[in-house]
Amino acid sequence: MSTVSTAGTPSFHFSERSKRLCVELIQADVDITFRFISPDVINITYSAAVAHGQDERVYDTLPKCPEVRIRENRDTITASCGDLYLVILKNPFSYEIRRESRILLKQAVDDKDIVGNRYTDLMKFETRDSRVVSIRDSFSVTHDEKFYGFGEKFSPINKRGLNIEAWNCDAMGVGSDKAYKNIPFFLNSNNYGIHINTASRICYSLATESFDAYSITVEDEVLDLYFISGDSFKGIISRYMDLTGRMEALPPKWSFGLWMGRYGYTSRKQIEEIGQKLRERKIPADVIGIDPFWLKNGHYCDFIFNTEKFPDPPEMLKSLRENGFKTRIWIQPTVSVKTAMFSEGDEKDFFIKDRE
Repeated sequence: MSTVSTAGTPSFHFSERSKRLCVELIQADVDITFRFISPDVINITYSAAVAHGQDERVYDTLPKCPEVRIRENRDTITASCGDLYLVILKNPFSYEIRRESRILLKQAVDDKDIVGNRYTDLMKFETRDSRVVSIRDSFSVTHDEKFYGFGEKFSPINKRGLNIEAWNCDAMGVGSDKAYKNIPFFLNSNNYGIHINTASRICYSLATESFDAYSITVEDEVLDLYFISGDSFKGIISRYMDLTGRMEALPPKWSFGLWMGRYGYTSRKQIEEIGQKLRERKIPADVIGIDPFWLKNGHYCDFIFNTEKFPDPPEMLKSLRENGFKTRIWIQPTVSVKTAMFSEGDEKDFFIKDRE
């Protein structure tokens, strides 16, 4: 494992057609591209110079940038659309994003101790066998900035002071940072959101290594970041959905209610007792979740109820429904070799057996 230096001499090129400002750090063979997607969204892409092609996606759901204005002097290049400004310092290279005169996002250039050693990494490219395997950058924070989002997490709502690993896994509980549903998007109280466009592992250090900076590390050869500015969290989230897609209609009302579940209910009797207690105590639960023990041991997942522990499943489900409960049944995309389902699938060659 080695580190690619990003201390190169920058060269600049702007494309009016794509609203894209490209920066090449020449000695480092690193490209950083800034693309104005709309007056409140900037796409920032870090890559090794030959790692990827240009993103030519068209975002029809976003307002267009009518014009990107470029102003250059000896020390800086400033690109702006509406009241959003990208300011690039030439030597040494760094950038910041402003809304009018207010700084929203700024690389943590000054995050150093008293003798000049960095607390956090700035534009760090890790390589293995001459291939980029992760990219990291750090940004300044004030003492009172807060972080929200990141998907399903079992920690405080404000994530400042935490190290977060975003990588979907079988969490097996709520006592750690592991989670089933990570979302590569967060909100910052300085009126912006950041979406990381990747399916790779992301690690966030939110003012942990330094009280004055936070870091984002993506285990990929490209760091594809969307900076979203807005007057409110509601507006920023709306713009995020313009980028990634939005639901045409809300899910049913009951799906937003309390889901009662555990790992796990082991009998019909236990489930019905829980349901009755919820109603007696006037706890407005809408869903009861039944985890894997509705199946026979070792038969995950052949879709056949263990009728010894859960007798007469249709009647059980009917009784829960009449008591006001929807039922969520646990399944997973595997077939045990102990099941008749596996025997049938093996005999009829239903299973994927190689990558091809």
